[in-house]
Amino acid sequence: MLVLFPDERLRHKSLPITFPTSGLDTTIETMFAVMYEHKGIGLSAIQIGIPLRIVVADVGQGREIYINPKVERLGGIKKIMDEGCLSFPGIYEKVERFSKITISYKDVDGNTKTLNTGGMRAQMLQHEIEHLDGILLGDKK
Repeated sequence: MLVLFPDERLRHKSLPITFPTSGLDTTIETMFAVMYEHKGIGLSAIQIGIPLRIVVADVGQGREIYINPKVERLGGIKKIMDEGCLSFPGIYEKVERFSKITISYKDVDGNTKTLNTGGMRAQMLQHEIEHLDGILLGDKK
């Protein structure tokens, strides 16, 4: 069920979700199942072939869901980091990422939220939001 490179669906720009929406819970549960099965920390819906702006994550503090995430600000320092991608199994690249990020997003009930974060969560969010725009790991060289 995981979409692997070079599948062209990974290049598609994902569509925003409007609320209320049906099937959201099923999509999210499927995303978490695939992410955990492949031992990931984040997954965008396009990686299971669904071109919607959804990211699920678990960076060690439990399940996180971001619907229609939008980068509001990148900050901190830029770091070169090793980065992998479930859609590129076994491949790791050196990628330059900001150490901090602020995003706006919606929760599963359609409420608007803001998140300021750093570290692994900031790296993961930058990676997954790029997926939503059709930007892939190999594009970051």
